[in-house]
Amino acid sequence: MTPVPVFPYKSEPNTENWIGVPGAGGKCEISYNPRTVGIVFTWSGGSAADTVTRVDFKISPHDALNSTGILGELKKSGNTWFEIDSTCPNSTMLPVVKAMITNNSLLHYGTYGYFGSPSKESSRYLFWTSVDTSKVGAGKTVPIIVSRADGSYYVHTSTTASRTNKGKTYVTISDHLSQSSVKDGGYISGAKYDTLAEAYSAYEKLVKESYSDYKETLLK
Repeated sequence: MTPVPVFPYKSEPNTENWIGVPGAGGKCEISYNPRTVGIVFTWSGGSAADTVTRVDFKISPHDALNSTGILGELKKSGNTWFEIDSTCPNSTMLPVVKAMITNNSLLHYGTYGYFGSPSKESSRYLFWTSVDTSKVGAGKTVPIIVSRADGSYYVHTSTTASRTNKGKTYVTISDHLSQSSVKDGGYISGAKYDTLAEAYSAYEKLVKESYSDYKETLLK
């Protein structure tokens, strides 16, 4: 049977089927070996800076967490609130989540954090920013997409925060949040977007107009 091609995310190394990075003005040589790797795409020339990111905005950012079984375990153990930070070292839950993130997910970029109720979708959230919080440090205002697990999206800002886990310090997308602080902070107020694509478009506009220092972190 002919092997199924495996295409990497643009920030990942080459695979047997995908070599190089597509760019404007470049070219692609396609070869085929039915007995080993199947179809091979070899890219050359062009500008890597013009590469279009292969993100599928139809994928809910909550799919990865929902696929892990973590929420069920949290409910069984009686937890009413949880947090999973993408920058947290020595986290037991984060590697399980990362294993479920598909190659074309938005979560391969920037910094994110899951938090909220394991049992109630309207009280469970994901914060995402294109900014690498470990580079900008704590106490910085960053633009964010707020994704509620019930399918609604909002665009706001958050303040990065420093935390320590098992002796290691890291920078999160926000300080610790509770249901009341989410509401009081206005994170689920203002313009509501029904799709991730719409929310990202609004996020991109916010960055370009008000946070130009982070313009280079936008998807290309």
